[in-house]
Amino acid sequence: MLTTLPMNYIFTIDTLQFSRRLQTAGLEAKIADEIAEVIKDTQAQSIEGLATKQDIREVKQEIKYLDQKIDALDQKFEQKFNAVEQRIDALDQKFEQKFNAVEQRIDALDQKFEQRFTSFDQKFETLEYKLTVKIFVAMIAAVSIITWLDRVLN
Repeated sequence: MLTTLPMNYIFTIDTLQFSRRLQTAGLEAKIADEIAEVIKDTQAQSIEGLATKQDIREVKQEIKYLDQKIDALDQKFEQKFNAVEQRIDALDQKFEQKFNAVEQRIDALDQKFEQRFTSFDQKFETLEYKLTVKIFVAMIAAVSIITWLDRVLN
């Protein structure tokens, strides 16, 4: 009685030869045949979960498919990332332009204030000079009057 496992199993067992060896060792034929069948079934159950070449091919195809999906997602991500990066660059340029415009306005105001302060400084210097001259003239006039009064009264 030669029994083999299906093609997707790793190896087969010759249950007839196994049973005969057990009988030669002294076991009854019915018990020897049953032990051989139990071993065959146990062996079949223990290797049931092993992968076949077809299983490996299917897994490889699935991996290839998943790699392609990952590559496609990576490309989509790269495109979206590039689009976001371009938007950030555009916003950065806009910000830079606006910042430069504000900086120019501040510089213009600074120049305007500088001109006004310079103008005020010049006006104060002119007023200070005029006031000094008037005080000097008033002092000369006062000294002249005091001198004249001193002469007239003495």
